[in-house]
Amino acid sequence: MIRASLEDEIAASIRGDADSITDAAVVEGTDAPEGTSTGYTLTKGDSFSGSLSGDGDWIAISVTAGDNIQITMSGGGTGGVSDAYLLFYDGAGELISFNDDGGNGLDAQFEFVASESGTYYVAAWALTGSGYLGGSGSYTLTVTDLGEALPEYDDDQIAAYLTDGYWQDGGGQGRAFALGADRSISVDITSLTSAGQQYATWALEAWSDVSGIEFVFVDEDLGQTADIFFDDSDSGAYSWSTTSGGTILRSVINVSTAWIQPDLVNGQATINSYSYSTYLHEIGHALGLGHAGDYNGAADYGTTLESGDNHYLNDSWLNSVMSYMDPWSNTTDGLDYAVHLTPMQADIIAIQSLYGDPGAQHAGDTVYGRGSTAGGYLDLWTGASGDGLLLTIFDTGGNDTLDLGHASQDQVIDLRPGAISDVLGLPNSLTIDRSTVIENVVSGSGNDTITGNDADNRITGGGGADRIDGGAGQDSVVFSGNAASYTITTSGAVTEVSGNGATATLNNVETLIFDDQTVSLVASSATVSIADQSVASGRWISLISILTLTGGSGNVSAYEIQDNSGADSVYVDGAGIVDASAGYIISASQLGGVWLQGEAVLGDQTIRVRAYDDQTGWGDWESFVLSTDNYVPRVADLSVTVGVGSFVAVKDLLDYSDADGDAAVSYEILDLAGESSFYLSGVGQVDASAGYVLDAGQLANLYVEGASAEGSQTLRIRAYDGKDWGDWAAFEVTTADTVGTVTVADQTLSVGRWTSLGANLTYTDADGDTAMAYQITDSSGQGIYISGVGAVDASAGYEITADQLWSVWIQSDSTLGTRSLSIRAYDGTSWTESYTFHVVTANHLATIDSSAITVAAGGSSRLADALTVADADGDAVVAYEVIDAVGADSLYLDGVGTLQASGGLEITAAELADLWVLGDDAAGDQFIFIRAHDGTEWGDWTAVYVETTDSTASAQAAPLATQGDTAPQQMAEPAMATLPDADWDAALRDSFIFV
Repeated sequence: MIRASLEDEIAASIRGDADSITDAAVVEGTDAPEGTSTGYTLTKGDSFSGSLSGDGDWIAISVTAGDNIQITMSGGGTGGVSDAYLLFYDGAGELISFNDDGGNGLDAQFEFVASESGTYYVAAWALTGSGYLGGSGSYTLTVTDLGEALPEYDDDQIAAYLTDGYWQDGGGQGRAFALGADRSISVDITSLTSAGQQYATWALEAWSDVSGIEFVFVDEDLGQTADIFFDDSDSGAYSWSTTSGGTILRSVINVSTAWIQPDLVNGQATINSYSYSTYLHEIGHALGLGHAGDYNGAADYGTTLESGDNHYLNDSWLNSVMSYMDPWSNTTDGLDYAVHLTPMQADIIAIQSLYGDPGAQHAGDTVYGRGSTAGGYLDLWTGASGDGLLLTIFDTGGNDTLDLGHASQDQVIDLRPGAISDVLGLPNSLTIDRSTVIENVVSGSGNDTITGNDADNRITGGGGADRIDGGAGQDSVVFSGNAASYTITTSGAVTEVSGNGATATLNNVETLIFDDQTVSLVASSATVSIADQSVASGRWISLISILTLTGGSGNVSAYEIQDNSGADSVYVDGAGIVDASAGYIISASQLGGVWLQGEAVLGDQTIRVRAYDDQTGWGDWESFVLSTDNYVPRVADLSVTVGVGSFVAVKDLLDYSDADGDAAVSYEILDLAGESSFYLSGVGQVDASAGYVLDAGQLANLYVEGASAEGSQTLRIRAYDGKDWGDWAAFEVTTADTVGTVTVADQTLSVGRWTSLGANLTYTDADGDTAMAYQITDSSGQGIYISGVGAVDASAGYEITADQLWSVWIQSDSTLGTRSLSIRAYDGTSWTESYTFHVVTANHLATIDSSAITVAAGGSSRLADALTVADADGDAVVAYEVIDAVGADSLYLDGVGTLQASGGLEITAAELADLWVLGDDAAGDQFIFIRAHDGTEWGDWTAVYVETTDSTASAQAAPLATQGDTAPQQMAEPAMATLPDADWDAALRDSFIFV
């Protein structure tokens, strides 16, 4: 058996040419190449002797229609190939069939009946010991004339064999369930795996669709009884039935889990699989159908009674799911390999002969294929991947559509009942049941051949070079785009339509449907339809935009226009205003250049139009009324001078008038230069490069903004009075102004320090304008504080008033580095350019952590022992400052004595080790405050709690500082902190510093 896939192992490369040789016994001279260029040709009765060296030899087979031949490949004695393998191709080099061990032993052999004269190709290969293509050795190829071929059966003969012939050949009789009035059969699928249940459910749906049988799901474990019981516990796949005479009493189906395992994808059932086809086949048996031939378990295809197990030439999957003859076995059915989605035509006839009229099946308007509305398993047809699918559409009513518009392959689609079509790249894969009428079809982008049926078909070719025959009925072909994009040519009974990159050759088609109109191919007068029109005085309307053309042969070549008023209301491109009072004829190509104008005064005029068809002559006149019902509003031209970036209200410039007295409803502004020169309050700058419409009420909020530099530009505006737009009015905008500038000095700070924005900002304006607002942007989104507001996120910009400038504080980062910020100012007219400045965080402050000090009355404790000093930069502390807020002379410095530090006292770093805290005379507590200097800047204050104890007093409560707001830490704001204290001690200072 072959182990390599055809796609991987069958190469089509051509490695050389051979001399053309024709003989009854041909011997390979020059190595036969791989491909249709082979020079070796055989016909029936001939033989060919050759050798293989890991390659394959292609030999042409010349046949005459009706030839019934057998092609055999066998080893050529000593040194011969051990396992022969044959591939069979049509004249285009497309694979038809293949065979491994169809002859004696490991010889390859197949039979073929030629339906038409021509050349086919056989490729001789040898299998290696591992079962792969590429073996070596000599071989002999013989083409044997088998004589008269088997007959072909029609669908009724095949159906009769399925229902009766098969059982009679086995000594039995036909059988079927006895259906009740509800046409139901009970089934139990609970013993199957979930994948098996899915296969069974799909297959039961398929049989229900064509038989009208309602399959009722039961569970025998619950005491219910099933007419058909499904199992998977035994090996293989089979069905058996218990019968009484011609009545089936019960059927059992077994399909093993091992059988379906190769077809599962992630453990799920796949519709396009041999496993699903197996369930279709076995359910067919359970319902009473036999095989398509007198075989069971295995069968070989032959073209004569002596050479195969089939009884007729067209025993094939194409006709019946009950056939054993797959597409690779039957060389006459024209199939590529595909598996069944539905019972096929002979199966449908057979099942309905057993169970009668199936009733209404898909009786509504059903879509098959893309966008399927058929439901259930049929919705999976065009979305399935993997093996192709064979199906027969059975439908009993409605207005139905076959939609294969997603296909890129060339398709041959035949809607006639009983017809077989090549769709989705698979030849002979779709059958329309012989009782089914499909009204509509949509094909894809390939070069398709489409045949309609006797119904009124709507056919969409979908692009490519299509050939369409509508058949009987009133048939329409749909094209994408407007009729003007196509050329329509009719010659006798054939019409060719070309345009939009597609061509359709049509027979028996009555109507062409375009996006903008319908064209009849049935000879009739061309008819023009135009509704009454209203137009403003002096305004123009395109004739082609209001005209609808119907009828005619599709060859309209001219139009005639008549304006009896003689009001010079007709304009033709290339000719100007024309006198149409007695009629004016234009060619069809000029229609797009014809315009009708509203009269100078209000009133009505009647205009007539008719069309000329080259086959049917002039059509009837179409009369319509052209009413001039409005005077358009007008805006006078304007001009203005504005400062750079300054604004001028448009309402103060506008001069509007309307002869009817109509008020303006809307305005449209236009800035062709795209300089965003318009500003609308509540919206901002308006992009009017392609026009911008605003309500009349918004006009009071519309401003013209001066450009960024001196110069001039032309803007436009027009008005709408509720009926028509007026003409554009132009006005010149001259810019003569300059904007101010704003700068902020770069700041260098320690970690966590704050700086005032106002103290470092400079604003200048050449026009003397003062800044009214500022916008600051800090991409970090933090580090900006505004008194009375709190911390703000300025990552997208934050706007403040000029009054708030001195309330804005900027904090340095928590790590060393440089942060970029930007600011701009607004002077009431325009914003300055953004100015970028930097905050450099250059130093970490020295920090002090403290622990409480407990000292006896009259005793002392070294202050340094209660402190932990750190500096993230590694800077050495150069000095300390201490505060004894109580002023109780509680500090003592060795070599100096008692210190008075109520107002703060600075010591060197070295002196800290000699600084002592003295206990009070009596029990009590207080705070000592200390901070460190790292040579760059003072750090934050740290409070040290000191408790003086004696043998009788308990410690005082420590004061608790509460913060009323969040503010920069080093800033003194007395209102921001209070000191509720259990001992009612006074505040240490007139401001409190948070640490």
